[in-house]
Amino acid sequence: MRERRTLLLIAVLLLLPPIAAEAKVVLVQPGPGTPFQDAIDDAAPGDTIRAAGGIYTEGIVVNKALRITGSPSSPYAEVDAGCAVANAVEVAADDVVVRGLIIRGGSTNGVDVQNRDHVQLLVSPFNTCIGAQNAINVVSSTHVKIIGSGSGGVYPVGLI
Repeated sequence: MRERRTLLLIAVLLLLPPIAAEAKVVLVQPGPGTPFQDAIDDAAPGDTIRAAGGIYTEGIVVNKALRITGSPSSPYAEVDAGCAVANAVEVAADDVVVRGLIIRGGSTNGVDVQNRDHVQLLVSPFNTCIGAQNAINVVSSTHVKIIGSGSGGVYPVGLI
């Protein structure tokens, strides 16, 4: 009888959906090196990265489903990648939200989104590099929401 209960309990546990780990909030501070990208690399999908106010002198690649938020008050969180990288912010994953950041730099684009789904951009991008093409570049992506202000324009190609 006890064996049956044990087997029944095991069967029920196997049928239950896995319990999702709680998403965490990671606070990142400007500083030497690449603190913003390090926080992205260390985060798990579903986490939130909250950028404290200040200037982050690095380009970032968001390569997993994350929510990235900048400081809502002065000093604002600013990603200034300079002109040595193609894109100041590259969204390389689905289900990404980037909001509340000032984005500068990128020799080609301020923000680049290609072949992605469910991306929200609520940012202020500025083309600051000579010859830069777009503030925001979106190619062959679906369900992309863009709310931004800045200079340089939005260039959606193949946006569905």
